[in-house]
Amino acid sequence: MTKHWKTVEDWLAKQLVPHGWKRRGHMEQGVSCCDMENDMFSLDVTTRKKIPGWIKKEMIDARVHALQPSSIKHGDNYRSKIPLVVLHEHGADRMDMLVIMRWKDFEELHI
Repeated sequence: MTKHWKTVEDWLAKQLVPHGWKRRGHMEQGVSCCDMENDMFSLDVTTRKKIPGWIKKEMIDARVHALQPSSIKHGDNYRSKIPLVVLHEHGADRMDMLVIMRWKDFEELHI
């Protein structure tokens, strides 16, 4: 698995570079930098052997909730929403909470 992150980064680059993203690598002129960027985002790629099950469960719950009927009307109809999971560490600054989104949803919004 030592080079699996590279495979994922290469795949992401194939998805993003044609849409105006720039691949940077992890070092630029001796300074640590993001893996890819565009005008809005700075992206760092990381791979783990396993994402904790409780995080996956939270995303499943968020997906179910996003498909439930909404009380918010958009034009003449109702639509499903994009599921997000927000992670907060007890005692940490709320402005540092993490927001998790599925790649599929990010892709539909920003590519």
